[in-house]
Amino acid sequence: MRKTFVSTMMVALLGLAVLAVAPEAKAQGTQVKPYLLFVFDTSGSMVRSTSGAATNGDGSWDPWGSRWCCPGDDLDGDTIWNDSRMWISKEAIRKMVAATGDITFGLMKFPQRFSPASNLGGVLYRYNQTPSGTDQLCYSGWTTTGGSYCSSSNINEFLSVPFASESSDDVYEWVNHTEYVGGVHVEHELRGNGTTPLAWTIGQAGDYFEGSGLFGSVRVLPVDAYRGCRPYYAVVLADGDNTSTCGSNPVTEVANLWTLRPGVDPACTVHADCPGDYPTSPWGARCVAGQCQYHVYTYVIGMAYSSTSLNQMADAGDDGLVNGTATAFRADSEAGLSAILSSIVRDSVLIEICNDLDDNCNGLVDEGFTKYCDLHDVHGGGATSSLIYCLDPGETVCDYLDDNCDGSVDEGLLNLCGTCGTLTEVCDGVDNDCDTLVDEGGVCSGC
Repeated sequence: MRKTFVSTMMVALLGLAVLAVAPEAKAQGTQVKPYLLFVFDTSGSMVRSTSGAATNGDGSWDPWGSRWCCPGDDLDGDTIWNDSRMWISKEAIRKMVAATGDITFGLMKFPQRFSPASNLGGVLYRYNQTPSGTDQLCYSGWTTTGGSYCSSSNINEFLSVPFASESSDDVYEWVNHTEYVGGVHVEHELRGNGTTPLAWTIGQAGDYFEGSGLFGSVRVLPVDAYRGCRPYYAVVLADGDNTSTCGSNPVTEVANLWTLRPGVDPACTVHADCPGDYPTSPWGARCVAGQCQYHVYTYVIGMAYSSTSLNQMADAGDDGLVNGTATAFRADSEAGLSAILSSIVRDSVLIEICNDLDDNCNGLVDEGFTKYCDLHDVHGGGATSSLIYCLDPGETVCDYLDDNCDGSVDEGLLNLCGTCGTLTEVCDGVDNDCDTLVDEGGVCSGC
């Protein structure tokens, strides 16, 4: 059962930093979950349908005076208010988070001013609270004078859920289509209101992982005992390109996620000086200019939208370079987005395979797999009685020895009498070859 928020907004905000800075103790055998940060587009256009039509709401249902906020219009007549890009995106993420226990999720959105008085104009939210006119929400992505709200010096205005032991449950609360809790409105629901400061927000994601900029105390890499083997991911979900008036370049910001240097490791001269086992492990830190460098792998999803910019962001997201190795996903429905998210989960979860490496970052190597010796050098690495091989060399020589150390001796090689060698029937009144027949094959003819 998922927990229900009953705390006030102030308690939630004060608790944010506490949850984010507690270092995780490193213990052998502990499951280490990848960190996946959603960077969610909360611009006003997310309240439109995938075809671009106004929905006037986002499918949420909150008691608001004598009416409800803010379902909007049922455009397709199915009696479900699920036509906005915002509803589609939140519902797919809600299901993903609810069904996935092997990833720790975090959530970052575009900066929005918050007002507990619910007096900020929703712009594209209309006719829900009153029969006519614009709805009033708890937060807005516009300045007090109506200009683009491109940045914020308050991390609580854009880092909705930092990574923590229960952060996946917290992400769920932000996408479950309700913000009305315990008789008060709290900022626990994503709303589409504002412009698209995509580059700035991705840059803040990098600072959050690195522990730089605004994130001197709320940070990821500097306090993670598993840095160097834990995978870090960002999933950017957007229905448009970066707002030009907000400056910066989102492609550059995604590429910068491959050059994170938290500065908490000792100075290095070679990769082996850094946490992890680079290049054997793809998540091992690299030594670059005397510092240990980490990276965040970034996926990009266009919500009913495709563009050169989104494709270049995705291209930079897989290796830090715009070199034609990846393109952005595009989702035009909840089913399509859910399929994309499922593939990301499948590719992100740490799974141990038998390869003499610690694939799942728990301090153990090849746990759960049977390992073999090779007494007759079948694999070509030299005869050995040590359990070092994942591939069974099998029993190749009948020698009364357990050649592969699997607990059985000469299996498949012994003759019917349970010995090595070829058996020959002779005329002596005895079953010499243990086939239950005596002197068969005419061995006694002519006697």
